[in-house]
Amino acid sequence: MKNKGTGLGIAAYVIWGLLTLYWKLIVGVSPLETICYRIIWSFGFMIVFLLVSGKWQQFTAELHVLWKNKTYTLLIVLAAVLVSINWFTFIYTVSVGRVTEASLGYYINPLVNVLLAT
Repeated sequence: MKNKGTGLGIAAYVIWGLLTLYWKLIVGVSPLETICYRIIWSFGFMIVFLLVSGKWQQFTAELHVLWKNKTYTLLIVLAAVLVSINWFTFIYTVSVGRVTEASLGYYINPLVNVLLAT
């Protein structure tokens, strides 16, 4: 059980590495379409997860808090836009054959996140 986290971490990195191959294999679908489908399917799975896990009431309570606090709402919208730009950039760079550049960007990304957080 002690090494479970290490094994799951390694599995996550392997899946993350193979994901690049998946994006490269999608031919005939533009990066913008891909990101739009990703957003739609993620939303659908989120709704199903909230219903199955019994967290729907907690979710709606947090939505009410967001409705009252426009600053938090703006920050969440900004975060969603930044994540969408991040994913679109990654999918686009892979689709045009710039995998090395995309990988370098994802290597540097945590450093930029720390910089922005400070």
